[in-house]
Amino acid sequence: MKNAFALTLLCLVLVLGCSQKTTSPPDNDVPTTPVVYPSAEKVSTGTPLFIGYTERATVNGRSVSNKPVKVSSLLEFITAFGGADQGSVHYLHPSVVEFYTHGGETCYVRSVGDYTTPIQKEALMEAVETSAQSATGADLIVIPDAVTLAAEDCYAVYRSVLNHCSESRSCLGIFDVHGGHQTEADQPTAIASFRNNIGEENLRFGIAYYPWAMTKNGSLPMAGIIAGIIAETDRTRGIWTTPANKPLRSGIVPVVTITSEEQESLNVDAVGGKSINAIRTFTGQGTLVWGGRTLDGNSLDW
Repeated sequence: MKNAFALTLLCLVLVLGCSQKTTSPPDNDVPTTPVVYPSAEKVSTGTPLFIGYTERATVNGRSVSNKPVKVSSLLEFITAFGGADQGSVHYLHPSVVEFYTHGGETCYVRSVGDYTTPIQKEALMEAVETSAQSATGADLIVIPDAVTLAAEDCYAVYRSVLNHCSESRSCLGIFDVHGGHQTEADQPTAIASFRNNIGEENLRFGIAYYPWAMTKNGSLPMAGIIAGIIAETDRTRGIWTTPANKPLRSGIVPVVTITSEEQESLNVDAVGGKSINAIRTFTGQGTLVWGGRTLDGNSLDW
């Protein structure tokens, strides 16, 4: 009986002691600052603004023509902007489709007209200049329909993108070579025209690719595909990873075959430094994005 009473008393003392110990204030020398600091808020990158012409531009029954619209899926895009152009050449719709196919998640779309509206340099340039106020989440600018203009007008649009990105310091233009869907015989002329007309200023704010892609629906400028690859790379590998050596989806091949020597001349422009990244096909590897330099190719920083 005495042993049972003693054991009960000992247990009571231990319980009270533990209770007092766990509820007492911490010692003065115990740090009160958390050892694990709050993580920085994640900022979305690889979000393009597509500017061009669509079948329609309607959200919830209201026109959104000439207004950037945030789109989070291919279904949202088709619902608001309709389908592909079956009559003549407009490249925005298939470019957005390939953006999502190659890993894109969110983009902005600004329709400056429907398929009956003539493609105009002025409309595209105005959209570039005024998009900063409402497409604040976009850090890439893609204008696939610019390549349907005459070469000098196409490159005027590209120069406006470079100027806009330089002023905002928060975006990058993705460009295609005008005539990049033509044969190997036309390659030197197309490349020379690009380098002669893209200008000399703000080159670090643009990145160009050659040639165009051949899909089951015909040739397509590369910019939308590259935007998707950049978005996927930023999301899965980090923004410090160059979106190079990345595969294109099965069935896409470059319109023009690029040799190693031709690729070297594209990447390195000894005179102006206007680097153009090649799209190449390799046996057993498929079609790859073979480069990640900006137009400021003479600078190791870009």
